[in-house]
Amino acid sequence: MKTYLRTVLMIVLVCILVKPSYAQQNLSKAIVKIYTVYTEYDYDMPWQISKQQGRSGSGCIISGKRILTNAHVIADQRFVQVKRAGEVKKYVAEVEFVAHDCDLAVLKVSDDAFFNGAEPIAIGNLSKMQDKVAVYGFPEGGDELSITEGVVSRVEYQHYAHSAAYLLACQIDAAINAVKTAISSVEPIHLEDYHVKSVTGGTDAMVEVVVRLRKGDRTASAMGVREDIVKASVEAVISGMNVLMADYNNKTGRGRGKREK
Repeated sequence: MKTYLRTVLMIVLVCILVKPSYAQQNLSKAIVKIYTVYTEYDYDMPWQISKQQGRSGSGCIISGKRILTNAHVIADQRFVQVKRAGEVKKYVAEVEFVAHDCDLAVLKVSDDAFFNGAEPIAIGNLSKMQDKVAVYGFPEGGDELSITEGVVSRVEYQHYAHSAAYLLACQIDAAINAVKTAISSVEPIHLEDYHVKSVTGGTDAMVEVVVRLRKGDRTASAMGVREDIVKASVEAVISGMNVLMADYNNKTGRGRGKREK
């Protein structure tokens, strides 16, 4: 099963990547939001009963009436529910397979009504550099389906945040593009490098994002560390922008470090 799961590394963290040919279809009916109630096991004090907590993540319907998602979404699960994009009703789901090393899991739903009208998403080949992709998913903080376009900026082996295993991964610039689009009309800042790595492993894994930005002849590197890759990316970009803008304002006499005469 682990060998099978490694062939579907187009699922990266909490979002589903699809190429433009798939993006032209109505994929939203196959995108799923997953709600997990979990209890982390205390290995130092196993007699202690930890309180239940909740998290959410994204998945997609695949063949065989199954849902493909990430292992970190359902780790330490006690109860799992799923809801299709645009729908209100939640259905109870069960974990059928899980591979923590490559951060993937397969869920099943006993009620066939959950799959009505949904066309399963086929597993494709690994993307190449500069391939255009669309990211479908439910980032933290929202219940509506998010769709962001980007390109594959890097294909290489990396340490996965969930397991720290050194496996193949695709990096995309969709998370950064959301920020760049918002500020491109105001500030001509360009992203030169974007790198993701794991800081810690386990269900409470932290993700470190490092970016290098350029504004004119000036560059700045910045880092963001969060549990969510999107938030870490935004944090890194905003930090880099602040450095570049502070440097720019000081050089033009508009910063707090230099007063206009």
